[in-house]
Amino acid sequence: MERSEANCGKFPLNYVIWFAEFVKRIAGHFPLVEDSTRVEVYCGISMRTFRYLCSLVMEPMSNSQIFKFNDNRELTVVDKVAIAMRSLKLGKLLNSIGGEIGTHSFTAAKVTWSFVEVLAENGHRHLRGPASAPEEGMSAETFNRLKKEWKVLTTVMKPETLRCMTKACCILHNIVINMNDERQRELSLSEGHHPGFLHHRF
Repeated sequence: MERSEANCGKFPLNYVIWFAEFVKRIAGHFPLVEDSTRVEVYCGISMRTFRYLCSLVMEPMSNSQIFKFNDNRELTVVDKVAIAMRSLKLGKLLNSIGGEIGTHSFTAAKVTWSFVEVLAENGHRHLRGPASAPEEGMSAETFNRLKKEWKVLTTVMKPETLRCMTKACCILHNIVINMNDERQRELSLSEGHHPGFLHHRF
């Protein structure tokens, strides 16, 4: 089967055009506007941060299992990153995410977990030193802050799954800071959070 350019490790020529096509698949009330702020609304991060995440996971995810939309079109890596970020940010039921973008809930779940595993494996440079808290290597206060930013952490998971998910969310938190993502910085400050680096012990 011939792979799409994005799944072969190449980036879309224009992310804004890519997202315009992606958003056309979204059912319901999500607004169809013509600028990159749609990624900020949909994924909760800036387009610049989104592009960096794609570059971080592009190679390993381009060789991962093939998934498709309900119309049989293959999901590109950037499609997968958008689905995963939506799932992690909102903590919504995966059947809701699947229905939103025109794919099966099983696909949304597998794509999200694939992204989490790749990010946890490839994002070590975005972690900072040791930390302290029960199983996750951080304080309860810090973990509660992380759960507000990445609502997927409020769902019930097995301990080993939660550890990997927490690590990935720590990495995402620190990437947002490294990328000077003003949208997320303002959100953290508005909720009384200190947007500092998070630590994780492994």
